[in-house]
Amino acid sequence: MGGGARLNFGGDLLRMTGDDRVVRVSIGTSLNLTFAAPNQERLRVGEYRKAMRYPNGDDLPGISLEAKGRSGIQPSGSFVIWELEMKEKNVVRLAVDFVHRCDPTGPPLYGMLRFNSLMR
Repeated sequence: MGGGARLNFGGDLLRMTGDDRVVRVSIGTSLNLTFAAPNQERLRVGEYRKAMRYPNGDDLPGISLEAKGRSGIQPSGSFVIWELEMKEKNVVRLAVDFVHRCDPTGPPLYGMLRFNSLMR
């Protein structure tokens, strides 16, 4: 999905919303990311393995990446939240690294997102 490109986006293009369980990130009009905790748990700092397409039945962590209308056949991956601060339904601070695959045997797309983060 990433085509081997390295992309950097400035803060003007980022829009983030969320709640205790899900964080949604939009970058411009062409890229959307979603990270969700499993089992109706709160999303918090930690590692989330075996993530599947969000929504997925909620027993596994959720991950979703849509780029220019493409999202893959059986998306899967993992993510690590290093920093997360919410105020009501607004993301104040976020640091997350992720690996996303369009299908289980496809090549990985690696990503790193920092928003008002103290981490680099």
